[in-house]
Amino acid sequence: MISDHSIAYNRNVEQSENSLMVQNILRARDQAPLHFTTIGNIRGGFSLGASLGYDGSTGLGNGMLPTLSGSSNPGFDIGPLDRQEFARGLMRPLDPMLFRVLWDRNIPDQLLMYLLISRFDEGPGGRRAINDPAYRHNLTPAERAACAAQGLNAEHPCDRFQAVVDQLTSNGPILFNGYTRIIPVGPRLTQAQAAAPELLAALRQPGVSLRPDGGG
Repeated sequence: MISDHSIAYNRNVEQSENSLMVQNILRARDQAPLHFTTIGNIRGGFSLGASLGYDGSTGLGNGMLPTLSGSSNPGFDIGPLDRQEFARGLMRPLDPMLFRVLWDRNIPDQLLMYLLISRFDEGPGGRRAINDPAYRHNLTPAERAACAAQGLNAEHPCDRFQAVVDQLTSNGPILFNGYTRIIPVGPRLTQAQAAAPELLAALRQPGVSLRPDGGG
């Protein structure tokens, strides 16, 4: 009985989280504020009782009425995720490994790109393709193929993001190649500065490390 209730609670949490995720996807599409909550705790209360009564209205000798009753009174706590730590995590870029994990589950490549990629960007002064449904138009298959051939050079009425996605997926499934991109996040440090306690504390952040100065 306890295992059945645990599975039912788990299923309800899954449904509520999936519904919230879909609502936030639609809010993001409409550029509306996003709202996140979590079910922090579930308290399950279950009781089972039995009783035996007597019904004298029948006039018969056997007026016994046994009853068996049970009740379930679950309670749960819902907390809004509006703290600074959650906001920072929401604005942090996704780990590319998440893309790979979802791709391994046979989720379509284009769906993953539309859900997980905000833009294609060549860097400062380069071309950009923003993932915004407002830029999308109803195109014929021939028009959409022509947009895909242009990629980042596509112009109106093409959606540049859609053109890049179509171009990337036109030759089959996406292939993954691992690499490390090193981005300087501060000035050059002396040996004494590199050993400072406050700097060592900052190095505890994921993806941040000290490296020797120079090429390579």
